Amino acid sequence: MRRPYRSSGCHSARRSIDDGSCCRPVVAGFLLQHALQGWCPPVPVMRRLGFRTQAEIDQERYALKALRGDFAELSSSPSELMAAVTK
Repeated sequence: MRRPYRSSGCHSARRSIDDGSCCRPVVAGFLLQHALQGWCPPVPVMRRLGFRTQAEIDQERYALKALRGDFAELSSSPSELMAAVTK
């Protein structure tokens, strides 16, 4: 015979943490602040951990392509290549 499920206060608190329902208001607040101000507290921490914006990734990608010679038909001048990369 199966025993009925009994929930203690501690277990129900643990369950709400595991399903993420307690984190939703915090995340929603961060998203709202980021939408309104363009900044939120986790951003500097994430930057220190090595997260980069898509623009930074694209800039690095195009700089590597320029070093590899993919833009050789544009110009051989380093300043013109850098101008093409940073556009």
